[in-house]
Amino acid sequence: MPEVAVAEAEFREIFDSAAPGGTTLVPLTHNPSNGVTEGVWRVKGGGRSAVLKVLTRTKETNVAWAASNDPRHWNFWRREAYVYQSGLAQVWQRHGIRAPRLLACAERPDGDLALWLEDVPGEPATAWPLARHVEHAHRLGAAQGAVGAGEDRPWLSQGFLRDYTASKTTGQDLLDDDEA
Repeated sequence: MPEVAVAEAEFREIFDSAAPGGTTLVPLTHNPSNGVTEGVWRVKGGGRSAVLKVLTRTKETNVAWAASNDPRHWNFWRREAYVYQSGLAQVWQRHGIRAPRLLACAERPDGDLALWLEDVPGEPATAWPLARHVEHAHRLGAAQGAVGAGEDRPWLSQGFLRDYTASKTTGQDLLDDDEA
């Protein structure tokens, strides 16, 4: 859980007001093994809400999910902040995928980054029927293709799929195990 006082101060700054009765932080589901993500919370106060995602490079985790300082690495810890700040996430809108709006990106004294994002209502993908997953996968593919030639930024990953799969340590013995 992030330091509540820090989150409250950032919340007051973003919404330009104090939350009467205090601010509440509710943890949201995310991959806790990823060394880039310290945590994700819905923050409520004063009749408003936002999503706080803290990016870090210092979280201890297994090697497969370790954060990287290399901007081209598939798990570069600052990439998500750069995507939001550059407007690159907006490229996906024409494919029917809208990223939450970035409200603020606060660099904390410990070097972590706090992404304050629009709190978007919706249904978790775990509740989607198969057809919706298929449609969304198609949209994601089209959106990723739109960020192709001419969109090279120093922090975009190169060879993501190759590097990501090579970093996983699933044993070869599972390939011959029909039960696996």
